[in-house]
Amino acid sequence: MIGRRLGVPAGEYPVDTAAGGNVRGLLGMTTRAAWLIVGLFLVSKTVQVVMVAGDVHPQWPSVLLLIVLALCCLALLAVSADPLPWPLTVAMAVVVPVLLYLVFTTTPSPTTAPQQTWPLGMVTAICIYLSIRGRTAAAWVLMIGCTAACAMWTVDTDRGIGAAVGLMSTTIAALVAATLFSLTIRPAVENIYELRNRSMQSNTDQVAALAVLEENREQMRYLDAEVRPTLNRIARPQPLTDAERDRCRRLEESLRDRLRAPIIAADPGTAGAAARARGRGIEVVLVDAHGLDDSAPAVRSSVLAAVADALDSTTTGSVVVRVLPPDRALVATVVIDPQVPGSEPVRLEFSADGERVDRPGDNLGER
Repeated sequence: MIGRRLGVPAGEYPVDTAAGGNVRGLLGMTTRAAWLIVGLFLVSKTVQVVMVAGDVHPQWPSVLLLIVLALCCLALLAVSADPLPWPLTVAMAVVVPVLLYLVFTTTPSPTTAPQQTWPLGMVTAICIYLSIRGRTAAAWVLMIGCTAACAMWTVDTDRGIGAAVGLMSTTIAALVAATLFSLTIRPAVENIYELRNRSMQSNTDQVAALAVLEENREQMRYLDAEVRPTLNRIARPQPLTDAERDRCRRLEESLRDRLRAPIIAADPGTAGAAARARGRGIEVVLVDAHGLDDSAPAVRSSVLAAVADALDSTTTGSVVVRVLPPDRALVATVVIDPQVPGSEPVRLEFSADGERVDRPGDNLGER
């Protein structure tokens, strides 16, 4: 019952399974914000390529490298496998340095504008996230390849290896930091998710315990208000009057309803209709197999209101109200037996959407 109050099946607890519980999910790489940031990053690099288009000849290596680097960035976000698959990793480590060298051969040396070294920012980002995605060795291979491409360019243009080191120093430093981060965080990802799930389970257990305490308090308040005075009266030596005996019988019926049909008994309208029907001498039986526990409030209200109407409209005989088990085509039935010669029992059925089901020739047979 507590599980149903919480909306959680008994014995089950919600667990965090975002992105398979890997570093990709932990760092938010599956979120819309991450895609937005990458989109803005690619737009800014595209603008830089356009700005320096007049300084490079030919332009197709720059366009091709931009496309390849953009695909690498998107793959780092979109590919769910962790670590990143080897074929994709190898392709990045081999293709990017080659295209980078081609772009450098079309770039003025020395550069006349900072935008002319636009690929280095994208290479830095790819190396960092390649390491974070579990391919640290491949990230360093990519870094070495790009550094070699840069060195070949600076040497060919008589600027020396020192110029290449100056251009790549920021990228190398960023990859060092990313490597340390990866070596620290990745082994701890499983423990982080396990601790998070344990915390969620602990919170659910606490909520369940509080729900149990509150339900106990509610039952105690009811018993204290309704049952205690009757028990005190029964304990007295004076015989019970007819009115007091009738009250005891009504109280016994109410307690039985609260145990056997908690959903029905908890609804004031239906509980009141049942009490009024019993007051008219009608035998009322309420049974709850929990088919309404997880129903939408509107469905539950519709069915219970119809049950109350059926109880109020019955003048003789007996009424059996049954809430069926979950996952049935019907959620509830009401069988009204007037117990009058010549009168046939009437069966009302209610579907899972709370509507009454009209069936010609319905009888007492249970489904």
